[in-house]
This record gives sequence, C-alpha cells and structure tokens, in this order.
Amino acid sequence: MTWGESVVCILEADPAVRDSLEILMDLSNIEVRGYSTIQSFLLSLASQNVRCLLCEAEMPDGSGIQLFTHLRSKGVDFPFALLMSEHKPLTYQRAIKVGIEYIYQKPLINPAGLLSFIRQPYSKELS
Repeated sequence: MTWGESVVCILEADPAVRDSLEILMDLSNIEVRGYSTIQSFLLSLASQNVRCLLCEAEMPDGSGIQLFTHLRSKGVDFPFALLMSEHKPLTYQRAIKVGIEYIYQKPLINPAGLLSFIRQPYSKELS
C-alpha cells in the first residue's frame, strides 16, 4: 500500500464536524471517507486500504474505545486516533489503558497535530 492508495477514515456522528474534517483532509490533498456509524465503517472495511482512523469517542452505536479493542483483537493495526468532544478524565484514562496513543480534543483549535498524526509513516506501507 502506498500513500496514494490509502484513505483516512473519519467516524463522526455529527455531520457538521464530519464535514469539517473531510474538508480539512481535502484541502490537505488527503483521500478521506466519512462514516456516521461504527457499523457502516465496519461494513466497508474489507474494501479499502485504511491509512488511519479518526473516531469520535461516543458514537450512536458504540464507543471509539470499544471499536479500537475490537479492531486490535482482529489483528487490524492501522493508526487510530480518538476524538473527544468533552473533557472526560475517565474516558481519557481508559483510552490510554487499552493502547490508544492519539487523543484529540474537539474543537480542533490547531489541526497541525492531527495532520501530523495522519502523515506519520505507517510500517505496513513500507513492505
């Protein structure tokens, strides 16, 4: 997989936030696909090369932390970032405990950190 063949996936229930993140990716020349539910993302997972996943902590059909642990249990290891709309220390601690390394607070005041996460080298692309 190369950068040009991979896609950034955004799981965000709020259409305005999802649209804003998609516009940010488009303006940065990054291929992106947005999803409003975890289920819709999982149904499309096999048909795409995921560069990384940006997932809201609390989705209508589950939590971002649950999705992360599910993906890892299935051997899916692309980079994962959790997006939090509220400061919840227990959710943050739980995310760290299960292995989520990238957590971003919304609204994104300065998207440079998120773009840096997206552009980081992904070891599967090197093989």
